[in-house]
Amino acid sequence: MEIEFFFDPENAKCPYLDELDVKLRIIPEKDVAAGVKEPREFRPREAVENGIVPNEWMVFFMGLATIYMNELGIPLDHQYFLAKLPEERAHYSAASFDQMVYSERFGWVEVSGHAYRTDYDLSRHAKYSGYDLTVERRLTTPKEVVEVRVYPNPQRVREAFGNEMPRVMQVISRADPKWLINELNSRGKVIIDGFTITSDMVFIKEERRKVHVERFIPHDIEPSFGVDRIVYVTLEHAYTEVNGKPLLKLPPDIAPIKAVVLPIIRKQEYVSIGKRIFRELSSVGIKAIYDDDGAIGSRYAKYDSVGVPFAITIDDKTPIDGTVTIRDRDTKAQIRVKVNDAIRIIADAISRKLSIMDIARSMGLQLIIRE
Repeated sequence: MEIEFFFDPENAKCPYLDELDVKLRIIPEKDVAAGVKEPREFRPREAVENGIVPNEWMVFFMGLATIYMNELGIPLDHQYFLAKLPEERAHYSAASFDQMVYSERFGWVEVSGHAYRTDYDLSRHAKYSGYDLTVERRLTTPKEVVEVRVYPNPQRVREAFGNEMPRVMQVISRADPKWLINELNSRGKVIIDGFTITSDMVFIKEERRKVHVERFIPHDIEPSFGVDRIVYVTLEHAYTEVNGKPLLKLPPDIAPIKAVVLPIIRKQEYVSIGKRIFRELSSVGIKAIYDDDGAIGSRYAKYDSVGVPFAITIDDKTPIDGTVTIRDRDTKAQIRVKVNDAIRIIADAISRKLSIMDIARSMGLQLIIRE
């Protein structure tokens, strides 16, 4: 998955840069050339000011990539950016960094690449398509520019081409002035649409004028992510074993199944409450599973192993006081809440990345530790 982000190279300020609360671990180009293997830490703005990364937009996307991988469960000390030397970069790249993530099985693997492609893409498209892909830049202060213009010499064109004069005049007017002047200076003549134009058939003039706008070709930052590798390192970092039992610690916002509803026993009043909670979870878009088969401990272990972050348990107190417990997959801690509050609490925990501990603190609830 790739992003092509185009920007004005003369105004490469990123207004969001200082909002990134992250340190980037980078092996800069000069360290790579010297054989240094240990990354250095930089704040995003610091990396630009020290010349490690060429511009603010590039380091902004590198910062987002760092946060992105961290939110997938990759610790900051398990990732860094490796600068590519000039001979290692693609010919269009003025700077490139590979985002490396540590894998127990494969060592350090690249999960994303960040290239500063300058104006290569649009200038090449413009050249071969014939379309103008420049963008207008409004100037805060007008500036004076010198333009070289080429005008036909009507008398010499008439003498040379007679009745073809109007067509030749149009040909000269449409020609690129810089190209026409270079050809005339180097060869003394140029052939356009079958007409041979010589230096005496044109007037070359320098004209000065003030401009309030100018046109430029945008530059391009390309962050490119390898989805299969990201999925693999996310699963590898999420997988662990506790007391010999598998545990998949997927972040709640990416866990495919967010919650499991577990009546402690298969008894009608327990089952009906559990199925109502399951339907309500589904109705608000929270992917859930209902399961009333087997011992509660084995069911907890079963859903821990496939990464389900929250378990809602209907127990002996539920029919009496209308409360259920919400269990956290990673800590095994539980809180007891009203049935009507359970859906909102889980939705809030997913969207705001809150743990059971966070919820207990914010709501003044007591933590229950049973395992």
